[in-house]
Amino acid sequence: MNIIVKLNRFTPSLNDNWLAGFIDAEGCFIISVVAKKIIQRLVISQKDGNLEFIYLSKLIEGYTEKLKMNDRIIVNYLKLDTIIHYLNVHKLRSIKVKAFENWMEVLEKVKSKWHLKIWKI
Repeated sequence: MNIIVKLNRFTPSLNDNWLAGFIDAEGCFIISVVAKKIIQRLVISQKDGNLEFIYLSKLIEGYTEKLKMNDRIIVNYLKLDTIIHYLNVHKLRSIKVKAFENWMEVLEKVKSKWHLKIWKI
């Protein structure tokens, strides 16, 4: 019997749901306050994903960072538009839905400079 092996190289894009599923599994929506400055970011991490993460970071306009135990993609406040648009089209399906909603609520307040009025900066 001859077995033919077909190489199927799936490349995620911003036109499919793959990344949303990956964020559901491995993503975190982070909000930090440092010296009265609010920093928002999306962090995706997984062990030994260096090559894949280089591709994904370019796709979502982020950057990669290597930690001891895993690789990470980070998308910071100034570059969130691509991932926000993507997640508004390709919906999350886990408990991360609520985390994304809360994160977006804070982002809207930051854009309106609400936090500066509260802290009187």
